Amino acid sequence: MFGLSYFFYPWGFIVQILAIVHFLRRRPENYWLYIIFLGGFLGASVYIVAEVAAGHTAASRGDPWIRPKVPRSDTRNADFG
Repeated sequence: MFGLSYFFYPWGFIVQILAIVHFLRRRPENYWLYIIFLGGFLGASVYIVAEVAAGHTAASRGDPWIRPKVPRSDTRNADFG
């Protein structure tokens, strides 16, 4: 009756932990934390698809809308007087 239920049990926690670690490193919008905690496995999976996978795909394409967290110094506007 409960044949493979032991196989699926830890994956919800593992996916949630991975999503929380990524959330703490990136610090996206705060509502994602509620989605991860309250949504369980499904919420963490939605976060991974929406934030992690989409971010890696856009960064690999060289998407100009994805900017680094720390702004680079712009040497074109430097005053060399």
